[in-house]
Order: sequence, then structure tokens, then C-alpha cells
Amino acid sequence: NMSDHGISIISSYLEFGFITCCRISPHGRLLATGLHSGRVAIWDMISRSVVQVFQVHSDYLTAVRWSSDSRRLMTASNDEHVAVLTLPEGRVLHRVNCGSPVRTAEMAGDASAVVVAMEKKEPMVVWFGEAAEAAAAASSAAASSTAAASSTA
Repeated sequence: NMSDHGISIISSYLEFGFITCCRISPHGRLLATGLHSGRVAIWDMISRSVVQVFQVHSDYLTAVRWSSDSRRLMTASNDEHVAVLTLPEGRVLHRVNCGSPVRTAEMAGDASAVVVAMEKKEPMVVWFGEAAEAAAAASSAAASSTAAASSTA
């Protein structure tokens, strides 16, 4: 008996579709569940209830990831898209069409970038905002130094 060891199991029927992926927030209070219906449900771990549901994708979710401050949530889907939502509003801040079903993805803690692994394409890194500008500048500088090195050789 698990209750003899301080363990309790909570199971609940979720009317929005079955869970395909999940992740507990960094502060441990919330649970994000990606659903087969393309929705994401946010659970309160204390009350053990769904507190928000957002329709984000048109196919099942393959990954959900929290930012380190729990104010952004990345979702990835078999519908070939990755999205970054603001919480608690659920507003889509970024949506990226990856061109192939997304198998999994990770998000930087500050929500500045995502790394995406796809079914039929090479992995990719997507940078947002100031991080995108810094990555572009670094890439341009590296290309310039490579070009300069090859022209002197």
C-alpha cells in the first residue's frame, strides 16, 4: 500500500484529451500537460485541478517546457510548430513553423531560444529578440573572420 509510505496517487479524467507530455514548473506549483487534442492544460499541484487550458496546436503536443521564472511556456507539436506562450495570459509570443513534425524541443531558461529536434530535418536553434540579434551578429562575425582567413591563405 503506497499510502503507508507517504505516497498518494491522483488520477483524473481530462475532458480535453489524453496527456502526451508533461513538465512541472521550476517553482513546483504548476504542471503543464500537453494533450493529444493540441491543447495545453495547466494544473495547480496544490489544489490538484486544471486552472487553465489553451488551444495552441492542431495536432498532439510532443514537448512542454517552462522558463526559469515560470512566466513563459514553450510547446512543441506534431503539427510542425513550436510556440512560446506568456503566462498566465496564454498569449502566443512566438510561433515557429519548423517544416517537419517536431519530436522534442528544449527552451533556454530565459526563453531567449529553443532547440528543436524534428522527424525529417536536422535539429535547429531558434533565437528570439535580443538573443536573435546577438546570434546573428556572432554568426556574421564568424563568417567574416572565416572569409578573411581563407583570403589570406
